[in-house]
Amino acid sequence: MLADLIQKKAVWLAVLCLIAASVVFYFSLAGSAAAATAYELEKIYLYDYYDTDDTVVISGSKIDSSMSQVVDWDTVRIKASVSNGYYDIEGANLDGKYYVVNLSKGFAELKIKVLDKDGNLQNHYYLQLRRKSQGIDSVTFSGKNFEYTFDALVSNNVLTVPSWVDSLTMEVDVSSKDYVVQYNTKTSDDNTWDIDLPDVKSMPAYITVATKDKPENYSQYKIEIKRLSDDESAQGALSALKVNSGNDSYSLFPSFDPEIYNYYVMLPNNARSVSVTPTLGNTGTTISIDGVVVPSGRPSGNYTTSTSGNQVMVMVTDSNNQVSVYTLNLLRTPRPDGSDPAISSMRIKQGTSKNEATMLMQDTIPVFSRDVFKYELVMDAAYSFFSFRPSYVDSNCAAFLVVGKKIIPLSESSYTDPVQLSMDDEIYIRVFSADFRHYQDYNIKTTARTLDDNYLLDNLVLKIDNLPAKLSPEFTRTTYDYKASGDDDSKFYTVTATSSSKESTITLNNKTLTSGAESEQFALGDNLTAIEVSVKAENGDTVKYKISLDRKGLVAGKVVLRIGRTSYVVNGTSKPLTAAPYISGGRTLVPVRVIAEALGANVNYNSEHKQITIKKGDERFYMQVGKNIEGFDSAPEIVNGTTFVPIRYVSEKLKCKCVFNSASKEVIISYAIEE
Repeated sequence: MLADLIQKKAVWLAVLCLIAASVVFYFSLAGSAAAATAYELEKIYLYDYYDTDDTVVISGSKIDSSMSQVVDWDTVRIKASVSNGYYDIEGANLDGKYYVVNLSKGFAELKIKVLDKDGNLQNHYYLQLRRKSQGIDSVTFSGKNFEYTFDALVSNNVLTVPSWVDSLTMEVDVSSKDYVVQYNTKTSDDNTWDIDLPDVKSMPAYITVATKDKPENYSQYKIEIKRLSDDESAQGALSALKVNSGNDSYSLFPSFDPEIYNYYVMLPNNARSVSVTPTLGNTGTTISIDGVVVPSGRPSGNYTTSTSGNQVMVMVTDSNNQVSVYTLNLLRTPRPDGSDPAISSMRIKQGTSKNEATMLMQDTIPVFSRDVFKYELVMDAAYSFFSFRPSYVDSNCAAFLVVGKKIIPLSESSYTDPVQLSMDDEIYIRVFSADFRHYQDYNIKTTARTLDDNYLLDNLVLKIDNLPAKLSPEFTRTTYDYKASGDDDSKFYTVTATSSSKESTITLNNKTLTSGAESEQFALGDNLTAIEVSVKAENGDTVKYKISLDRKGLVAGKVVLRIGRTSYVVNGTSKPLTAAPYISGGRTLVPVRVIAEALGANVNYNSEHKQITIKKGDERFYMQVGKNIEGFDSAPEIVNGTTFVPIRYVSEKLKCKCVFNSASKEVIISYAIEE
């Protein structure tokens, strides 16, 4: 009875386990299927609202979590393709099968949401649309400690400048040479105009652009330039200024200073909006941000950020109703990730005037390298004008030149406007990684001095296959041509060059060498290899040390072995060895049969008595494995089936001369002993 009950329970337990396993397996499959479902944006189609044949398609590698696109249209139709589910576009209106957005403000920020069949959000993408101004790519205004760029213009634009700016330089970057631009009916050969700002609070600037072949078809843009109070000494100031996105705070660049009025805030890709918290100093009374009053020490409302950059103007009023303006340039990266913050190269021009056409290229000292962070710029006089143009390791990096309290954005595509530097000025370049999360500073100091003219070397060492090689003639500082030789089976060489002056630079095969450090390995040519070490003095004077390397090996009549190498040279020809020579107890041992035959002898081995017999002509001598040779503190050895013998004893018995080169670890055997 009890046994039957136990048996029934066992059966039921097995059934329950089987059911449980089936349930787990089912949900595992369901979970795997759900995990395999990808809700992704595949393509975006953009159409001119009035002409759907005019189309832009974003697809493939251009699809990213954050995207930006410039279009020529005022109103845009949008259609998307997703891998699963359906999509909704936040910031646009649905019109039939299209979403529609108007670019009357010049740009629009959209959020494309990918939803499952139940309406649950599975993925999202950000798209910024910008309307291209006719014939104009950008308009930049610059003045004293002030700069602002319009990436796109609308019919009416507003530019607010601080009180201390009494003149501006306006530069218009046109789309092509086919367009003609006028400022207030005035033309300019380089599309640059100087604008004097009157004492009035605002003045209009009109930019007219037309094609050369049809000047009657033009577009006109108005920019209202608003200048704040001209009484700088009476202006109120802030004691603190902070920028936040949610719980995250972001640094100002440069660090906040009540007397610095222009800042950059480098924002990550997910910082879609920010709040600003200004705190009054002793002289301020009220604060307004973009016209909205903000209590001191309290966060403002949110301001939408843009990958093309936008500004927030913080205005501080004092008891005399004088106003000062702090400008925050908000720049959000389009990339959620990035590489190291580094500059791969830096081009610099120097001149005695602001005319870039007369400026000459100038090297930093030392020559610029991404991993060197301190430099010197040598000037010809007490002051000079300099223009900078970097190349980034990652083209999505961003960099700025900091001169005193002035910040100048750097571009890979063009040189900066010339900036005047004086002797002993200290400036730096800050480069941000592509995701704006990290930065690196390159520090530069200006000096005016006589450049060093020393281009000599104190030492020059050549190695072939990691072994020192002899130079002929022996190295001296003022001898510039040498010869060297190596075995015909040599594979590579290295060079170590030590300069007489720390200010000079050394290159080998167009690659920079560090003084006193061994170069990388370079392959040898089939016969002759020309080696050229170039030394450049700080003042630009150059000398070249040349080495002609012959790899045909040593002359016939000799046998050359090298410790650890499974080949040897006989009569100038390389041959294989059964095993490599080695040193034991201060004696060099070599494979007996190969080397004896190379010296013209016959070898016989008696395995029963472990006796070696070597015979050459009338000369015959014996050795026994494991037993010291009489009068010679070494014995033959068997290693991995190969019999090794002391090479000096064998060579001298065969009337050959044996020399060991400790520098190259070579054994050189001459066939006949020389008197």
